[in-house]
Amino acid sequence: MSGRTRAYLMTRGKMRNQGYGFLGEVPPEVWWEPVAPWVILESEELVVRRGADGVTGLLISGVPSQRTDVIGTRIRHTVVLDYAHLEPRLALWLVRCGLSDVERTELGEALDTAFDGDLVHALMSDPNADIEDRLLGVLRRAAGDVTAEAGGDDLLGSWTGAVRDETAVTAFLARARNLLEDGGPGYAFTTHAIGSPDGARRAARALAGTTAVLLHESDIRGVEPLGKVPGQAPQSHAPTGSWKAYLAAALVVLAVLLGVWWLVRRL
Repeated sequence: MSGRTRAYLMTRGKMRNQGYGFLGEVPPEVWWEPVAPWVILESEELVVRRGADGVTGLLISGVPSQRTDVIGTRIRHTVVLDYAHLEPRLALWLVRCGLSDVERTELGEALDTAFDGDLVHALMSDPNADIEDRLLGVLRRAAGDVTAEAGGDDLLGSWTGAVRDETAVTAFLARARNLLEDGGPGYAFTTHAIGSPDGARRAARALAGTTAVLLHESDIRGVEPLGKVPGQAPQSHAPTGSWKAYLAAALVVLAVLLGVWWLVRRL
């Protein structure tokens, strides 16, 4: 696992032609793409993903800005951190921001201070602008001396809970810490797109590794297992042995019916 922590900022300018996009460099890999069908990145979401190579990425979206666009709509920020496992204290602070409206707002204020409207306008006109050092500096200062410690033990397998449930949030912090340290591959994310354990179960089956999901639109209490064991591969849609057996049986029945029809024609 070689590399260094990389940071990217997506936002927009005030004018209509200054829509959402990354300032400066674009992340070389859209590692959050597999989870995209299960989240609404225009809203307040958080995604932590550890790959099979041990590299962990983090995305926090819906960070509020005090700036508005030309029609008065509140602008939002999205921050992507690649190689987040190299700075677990910073990464866990961003996880906390993703779970707390207060801390998310504080993150937005820090970003607004470093990237005011005039600077954003200038950076959007210069796709080669190097903003990474400025962004990482802002994030590191905002994180301050926050400890990387997250209480509680990580739970086995895949599970779901509600964003506002204390037990589920504690378990989620432990899972995030595990993904950032030495855990196996998997995802931990919040979602506005899923409202039930059944929806979370479908997402877990579609994703590689284990999955921890916090639902915004749910009031379930505690943590509900999703039935996916560690190391289980994504669900395959290829024909199974049972399906093939049913097909073979159907062909036998068809052959018998054709034989009967032929005998009746001979009588």
